[in-house]
Amino acid sequence: MIDLYHHGSSVCAAKVRFALGEKNLAWEGHYLDILKGDQFASEYQKLNPKAVVPTLVHDGHVVVESTVINEYLDETFPDVPLKPKSAVERAEMRVWTKAVDENLHPTCGEITFASCHRHIVRRLSEDKFQAFLNSTPPISVTAHWHERKKEIVTQGLDAPGLGDTFRLYDGYLGKIEKALTTRPLARRRDFLARRHRSDTLREPARHARHGADVGGQTPECHRVVQSDQSTGSVQARIPGLVPAGLDGRPSDLWAAELAKRRTDAGSGEMMSAFDAVDGSSTGTRVP
Repeated sequence: MIDLYHHGSSVCAAKVRFALGEKNLAWEGHYLDILKGDQFASEYQKLNPKAVVPTLVHDGHVVVESTVINEYLDETFPDVPLKPKSAVERAEMRVWTKAVDENLHPTCGEITFASCHRHIVRRLSEDKFQAFLNSTPPISVTAHWHERKKEIVTQGLDAPGLGDTFRLYDGYLGKIEKALTTRPLARRRDFLARRHRSDTLREPARHARHGADVGGQTPECHRVVQSDQSTGSVQARIPGLVPAGLDGRPSDLWAAELAKRRTDAGSGEMMSAFDAVDGSSTGTRVP
């Protein structure tokens, strides 16, 4: 029995859902509203002392940290292996997973709270808002996340050092794009368009899209990001930043890839994981 404690907009939880979907494993979801503080419940912190998602429980064994969880799943369920066969390629893979864990994930947390999540948690009553800020463990996303999250939630895009955060993230997007030119996604297994995997992803995506985590108000969050924190204003505040996707490179690449996958699928019923992640399609997950 696989139980996954997760949240719709958590990139780390999404990473594990992709792995479960790729391996076509049945799992039971336990949805935590991390923008209302469900992750700070004492019972959950017994499972995950950092008070973050995801947490996987398999036959009574608790596994935390998304990269570790995916390694565990790949070793425990070897069918449809996620890792390359050669030692050299596995070493390359681990360089990328190390970069995600050490650099991309902390920056993603800062960007997410600065551009979107701060608007959601500010809707909480003042006492719940303060409780939310004060409940973060001393060591969580980073060793200083308790104070850094407070800083970002209160100051938003004006928080000190956030320009470097955006530049670091954008730089990695460039590295990823360069890597894909030598190892194109099209050469990999075409798992993104397979129905059983998209089914596994649909239900969490529906929660994220339709606002089950914030009382049905997530779409408003999208509008806030587009209007109040538009990419143009981000560029104006952070000189030298060229957001990936606005210069035509990544967006064109992914649009072409998505069009190819839909054509190859040959059916309007097929839904790629691109659709599932942004929530443009809904459905029911099995289980």
